[in-house]
Amino acid sequence: MSRLLFWNVQRLGAGTDNVVRNGLIEIARRYRSDFNIFCELTPQCPYPKAINYAHVRNKDDQLCFGFMGSDLSDQAGLAEEYVPVITDEFRDAHFKGGANFRAFSSRGVVRLKNFGGLDVLAFHAPGGNGLKAVSYVIASLNETYGRKPWLLVGDLNVEPKVLKESKISLQIADWIKPPDDITYRNKGSNGFWTGKEYDYAVANIAAPVTVTVTPDTRAMEKLSDHLPIIVEW
Repeated sequence: MSRLLFWNVQRLGAGTDNVVRNGLIEIARRYRSDFNIFCELTPQCPYPKAINYAHVRNKDDQLCFGFMGSDLSDQAGLAEEYVPVITDEFRDAHFKGGANFRAFSSRGVVRLKNFGGLDVLAFHAPGGNGLKAVSYVIASLNETYGRKPWLLVGDLNVEPKVLKESKISLQIADWIKPPDDITYRNKGSNGFWTGKEYDYAVANIAAPVTVTVTPDTRAMEKLSDHLPIIVEW
């Protein structure tokens, strides 16, 4: 069985308090995953080293990825960018706003090749446009890989129940691997907390894929507005 941790670490950067940084690392250590993928690092983050896959690379406010192995060593060199391609399935879905991926998602997709018997891809989808962007990426993966196995994980910014209704003519509902609990928490202006299932996986494999949300503790509330997920297959 392969085990992957994914976590949106809410603008982890060079200026992040050491208590927060050490807390993040301790959580990763606790769950002993084979590989760890972090998103929403700032470009100045020294560890894990921030890698910018955004299409606008010359701005200091771009959100980046970071990667660590099972021993928590920096593994940025194992990842590469995956460039989504336009497909007939996406065109035929007639999403508003055109079909130029870079026009509605400044954030790129990262790929880890041949991990756990398949290629793992990670995506931090744009807020407010998650359904369209994730649909585009899924259609592209189907076009690129065919029957070869792939797994997409990330902060997809669209809940599974909404993604299931995507207009692209693929079996997305069968590929979605939802989390077992909410992964994002937000305190509204009314003072009440709301939760969303934004972090999960999509995979075209027949083997079981589980997405487990790590326990929601007060300690984690101080580290990020997202909870880490463990993906196993």
